[in-house]
Amino acid sequence: MTDTPEKSTEESKPKRRNTEKTVGVVVGIVAVVAVLFVVGMNAGWLTASPRESDNGQAEEPVPIEVVPPQIVNLTSTLEQVSPGGTSDFTCEVEHPSPDELTYTWSPTGGEIRGGGAEVEWIAPDAEGLFRVFVTVSDDHGNADEKSYAIRVRVNRPPEIMAMDSRIDSAGWVLPGASVVVWCEAEDPDRDALTYEWVATEGETFGQGNSIAWVAPNEIGTYWITVYVSDPHGGEARRAIPITVSAARPPEIVGFSV
Repeated sequence: MTDTPEKSTEESKPKRRNTEKTVGVVVGIVAVVAVLFVVGMNAGWLTASPRESDNGQAEEPVPIEVVPPQIVNLTSTLEQVSPGGTSDFTCEVEHPSPDELTYTWSPTGGEIRGGGAEVEWIAPDAEGLFRVFVTVSDDHGNADEKSYAIRVRVNRPPEIMAMDSRIDSAGWVLPGASVVVWCEAEDPDRDALTYEWVATEGETFGQGNSIAWVAPNEIGTYWITVYVSDPHGGEARRAIPITVSAARPPEIVGFSV
């Protein structure tokens, strides 16, 4: 009977080395896959699979539309202010997105008081033409800009050069009579003028620098006043009397001592 030869340790060593090499390769592959997964998630390569609807079809996620803000109007309460004066500015914006808006105001002169969509501008002490800029931006970096030109100038009020009524030389009218009253005015700054007429009694008809006054039925002397103003707060005023009488009033033609 012959003995079976034993396997030597020399033969088992190569198998152990092959097993260790296989395990090392597997561990390396797993590590590489893990690194690629993390990098892909951070870089946006990997996204969640689309959600399936009730009918089995995949639904894509609805993206949120970002609409940039748009300035539709920028207004000022005044077109011209005196040096050191103030004017209120309002910015109107169309922005359907839910983002918060930021308003940045920057004038070429003067100062801004307040914030948001409505601010107060304090004019500088010097005369000139200035611009007030506003920039409206959202959280995504979208922005829109608009400016408004406003003049700073010392305003000179209008002057009434003449005022009179078109009645006969007697200087009186009958009750209920109609009389034309007019005035002549000038503005040193060549501003457009507006006229407002007021009478102590009777009625006024018309507008501008000439109106018709209808005398009341009661006799007496009444005053017609005109207020002439420019768009920047300057104003002048003048008044004349008109006598209403049922008959010619007495006249003093002379006297002697």
